[in-house]
Amino acid sequence: MQSHLEIPRRIKVVDTKKLVDVNLDEMTIESDTGPLTFRLRQKSQYLSGDIAKIFFYVVLHGLNGKRKVSTVSGWINQFELFTRNAAKGRTKPITLLTFAIFNRYVTAKNASQIKLLRSFLLYWNKLKKPGIEPALADYLVTSKSPKPRHTFEIQSAVEKERPFSLQQIRNILGEIDGLYMRAHLTARIICCGD
Repeated sequence: MQSHLEIPRRIKVVDTKKLVDVNLDEMTIESDTGPLTFRLRQKSQYLSGDIAKIFFYVVLHGLNGKRKVSTVSGWINQFELFTRNAAKGRTKPITLLTFAIFNRYVTAKNASQIKLLRSFLLYWNKLKKPGIEPALADYLVTSKSPKPRHTFEIQSAVEKERPFSLQQIRNILGEIDGLYMRAHLTARIICCGD
């Protein structure tokens, strides 16, 4: 692994165009949503020294005028959850991000969480830095992110979210059909309110 990566001393964030001194222990950066605090060493606690250094490099590369601060913050938080999950039951730090680790993690996550993690890992892979297993890199490049469910799908799946029960919906649709059949309701009335 490459442990000789150059970690910048200062970065210029895209949100404010201001230079920020890099501090891996803690740095607060102004974003378009307000100040965000980054504790990169803490977020890398489950990684080996070499892969942690690559993680720092990738994050700082993103913050250095390439991605919005809030986007990188989301990446870091999701990645930390990912590595914390991967570290369960391990006695040694993570030295390589593998397809097996990724697959085990995403089976219990929603589409938005998966998309955020994939976005970070794809960015890492695009920089051609080590730390990602080739099988995982190939999978990320050739597959698509899952699509988040629409509000209607969520409401339909969760009974307490439905404004009407399924039986009530069937009854309403039956009444509308009946009104059509009796010519009391036309498409013009529904569409235009006449």
